[in-house]
Amino acid sequence: MEGFPGYVDLEDGNALRADSIAQVMSSSLPPQRIWYTGPKRDVSLIGRCRLVANSLEELRDIDRLASLAGLPEGKLEMVGIRIIPAVCGDKRHEGISQQELCDLKRELGALSHLSLNGCFVACEGEGLKGKALGKCFRVSYELGKRLYSFLPATISYCCVCGVRSAIIAQEDDPFLREETEKAARIVSQQNETAFYATLLLD
Repeated sequence: MEGFPGYVDLEDGNALRADSIAQVMSSSLPPQRIWYTGPKRDVSLIGRCRLVANSLEELRDIDRLASLAGLPEGKLEMVGIRIIPAVCGDKRHEGISQQELCDLKRELGALSHLSLNGCFVACEGEGLKGKALGKCFRVSYELGKRLYSFLPATISYCCVCGVRSAIIAQEDDPFLREETEKAARIVSQQNETAFYATLLLD
């Protein structure tokens, strides 16, 4: 199981400061490994982290910030997106639904300051067990493969959230633990061989 470092999500939805980003930076993580999901209103965020968009509107906001930041010619701001897959999606989460991918493709063509590099799959691993958790992994890989071939972007990986807590909850059940370990081995093998995406489990 591979952990996911540098993921920053502010609890205060109105916070314009990036205290948490500074804290993560103080641990020597470079900006390209720090992902921020908070408000997209502060130009100083550009270059300090990678921003994660939960909607087409947020992608437009990030493109505007990157334009205001005055990036060098030819340099694009690397961003991530949160996608809710049609299967195994969790409606509690914000994100761009899989059904909106065609709209997303058109939108990216008009955003000249962005490059897409990362997909957070809004599949909540918590509460899933055994084969159901394995299905969540498969759906996420298929989505990563589709995004890689479909979008004008480089998708380096996709991330499934809540997996660690799901695994801890299964430790006392040998059968479920075996099923989960089997799914984890498959993930590990695919990460070594897949050319389109790496699946990170958080």
